[in-house]
Amino acid sequence: MTVVRNHREFLNLAKRFTSALLDEAEHRDERQELLPSGEFAWTVHEIEFMRDLVNTARAERGLGPVAAARIADVESSAAGHSDYPHKFGLYCAEIVFEEDLS
Repeated sequence: MTVVRNHREFLNLAKRFTSALLDEAEHRDERQELLPSGEFAWTVHEIEFMRDLVNTARAERGLGPVAAARIADVESSAAGHSDYPHKFGLYCAEIVFEEDLS
């Protein structure tokens, strides 16, 4: 896990991400089609949605963007957990505080 200097800021961001994801997930029934990649459209949409949130938060901190593939990695780590939205939001918040690798 990435060390975060301001733990409260991290926890607030994780809560915000989780809440936003739960709101977005209410529209999954509109994205039930299976894509040629074998993924549900809602999964791809939520990864892109979270990527946008992460990149906005990173930009606010003077950090560069991350690719959707980075978000997909943490989404797959969260998949299968009973608290999936919380885990996904938490893992995305961790990405916000990662140093630029470029």
